[in-house]
Amino acid sequence: MKWAAQLEHTPVQVSVARLNDLEGCIVTLCEDGKLKCSYLGTEPALLNPIIESPSDSSGSSKSFDFGHAEAEYRRLQAQIKAAIVNTGAIFKSVGGSSQNCLHLTVNVPTRLDDRPLSRDTELKDPLDAIPSITVKLGLRTSMEIAQQVKITVTCSLPLIAVPDVFSYAQVGSVAYEHEIVFYMKTKHVPSSLEVTICASYVVGSNGGVPRVTETKFK
Repeated sequence: MKWAAQLEHTPVQVSVARLNDLEGCIVTLCEDGKLKCSYLGTEPALLNPIIESPSDSSGSSKSFDFGHAEAEYRRLQAQIKAAIVNTGAIFKSVGGSSQNCLHLTVNVPTRLDDRPLSRDTELKDPLDAIPSITVKLGLRTSMEIAQQVKITVTCSLPLIAVPDVFSYAQVGSVAYEHEIVFYMKTKHVPSSLEVTICASYVVGSNGGVPRVTETKFK
């Protein structure tokens, strides 16, 4: 269901089907009659010949060895994990609680903004201003300087965050504070009030080591 939320429409019916030789095709139907066939994962090779199972000496097709495939998968996963640890390629911290990384703090006010909102929205109310709430995001580091800091803000439509992407050349121990305004784009009910803020940055010299810090709030 989480994957289905990335569709262009909201499905009212979901089914898994086999289309010709393509297994695992996900068929979705929306309430206005649009039918979409999707494929979870990589793009299927529709124009390539289907690879058949190997045959034994008698000519009969062998069944797929799921145990061997699982062992191979885990072996490759271990190699990938070891490569990431050895190179220090990516370091992810949820909530910015680890050392030597960028710390994110969020201050959500208990009341809506007092000033009226004049932004691009489909809500037109002649009596009241469009409600909005301004959240303050704090950024700082405990030790190393974070460079090439890029912040992305993700929320569920019809909620809009302004700005939803911004950046800093570097952030140090002196805290930076950035205001993010949230408001409604349309009159639809949001599927979730959870907001995710993700910060990607690099630390160190000679190009630095890329890292990611993430925090969530409502």
